Amino acid sequence: NEWEAPGHSRARRGSGRGCGACANLSIKPDGSNSLENAFPTIAIEFDFENNLPPFPDKMVPGTDRICNWVCSKCSHKWPARVANRTTHNSGCPACAGFVVHISGNNSMAVTHPWLAAEFDLESNYPLVPEDFLAATNQQLWWRCSECDYLWPSNGGNRVFEQGCPVCAKPGYDP
Repeated sequence: NEWEAPGHSRARRGSGRGCGACANLSIKPDGSNSLENAFPTIAIEFDFENNLPPFPDKMVPGTDRICNWVCSKCSHKWPARVANRTTHNSGCPACAGFVVHISGNNSMAVTHPWLAAEFDLESNYPLVPEDFLAATNQQLWWRCSECDYLWPSNGGNRVFEQGCPVCAKPGYDP
């Protein structure tokens, strides 16, 4: 591979300024180190409609560029750094259960309807149960379906059986 560089940058010891293609900082002439060739299963999830060039055939896998992706399994769309996808093997956050899927099929309203029924729409406005995973760490307001008591708690506590403090078996006097 050939490239242009000033002589002093090549003469300094430990300068680390060798061939950019060999260091995976630029695409080799044959394209073998491109995202498309080195990580084809990741490259097929590149969202061509919502990204500007360079595209996977002209992009090195270790770039810090944030690109948009479309999951090949569930069609969820999300932004992520190319390097995170390639070096950390990160995939679709909806399939991993980290975010609500665009279809809402993993939202609190679908997976835990009993919990969504106690989600207080007025106190949490403009948020709705469809915006959250059931085990969210976000503090939300809940209204007991038995005694109408209103209290704050995160979804994670509620999922793991923390119910209304007034109706709790041992009792609780607010």
